Amino acid sequence: PSPDSLHVACVAKKENKFVVIYDGKVLEEYDLIGKDTPIFSPDSNHLVYKAKKGNKWLAVLDSKEGKPYDNMSTPVFSPDSKHLVFVAQEAEKQVVVLDGKELGRYDQVPEKHNPIFSPDSKRLAFMAVEGKKPVIVIDGVENKGYEDASFPVFSPDSRHVVYPVKKKGEWFIVYDGEESGKYAEIGVYTFSPDSAHFAYTILKDDKAVMVYDGNEGPAFTDIAMPVFSPDSKNMAYMA
Repeated sequence: PSPDSLHVACVAKKENKFVVIYDGKVLEEYDLIGKDTPIFSPDSNHLVYKAKKGNKWLAVLDSKEGKPYDNMSTPVFSPDSKHLVFVAQEAEKQVVVLDGKELGRYDQVPEKHNPIFSPDSKRLAFMAVEGKKPVIVIDGVENKGYEDASFPVFSPDSRHVVYPVKKKGEWFIVYDGEESGKYAEIGVYTFSPDSAHFAYTILKDDKAVMVYDGNEGPAFTDIAMPVFSPDSKNMAYMA
């Protein structure tokens, strides 16, 4: 069922073909319908699914077929339902497809929690791999030159984006494009609900330390994920 419970869609087998049935209407026949699809948009106004035609996969959005690819990930709608993104395989390269537009070609684009929309749906970020090196792409701009990196995270207000990177054997936090810190390892990282505060865990001198708004706390054997109060005025963690 759709989020508003007013529509329903399912997959059915018709002889040796597969179809999506949407509100009782049988749609186009395909050789296969992708796992975890069809998917309704958050506002329930759009329906998308993966479909296989011959040896190619394509996204079918509101009964309109997109470009065929060798393979593709499960499509994801933006929170406002106005945008659609997925990762596609074309020959030896992978590409992020946003609203039908291809954003770069890479050796790999990890699919888990990637790419991500900002909460306001106006921004997109993802991590890719090119030549065994990570590439962080924020709003279409590539950030390279890292030995390693982790996935970017948007603040709740969508104004900020953060991700850890490794350079010359040391880890840094990149906050809105600015690098800070120099650590042996960076663990979990999160924003406060009001986006005014940021906390992350680090490994320093073989000890776990919480960094809160740029200030390092005491050292412990281990530290758990920080938790902010609903009003964002307090932060707590178990150590």
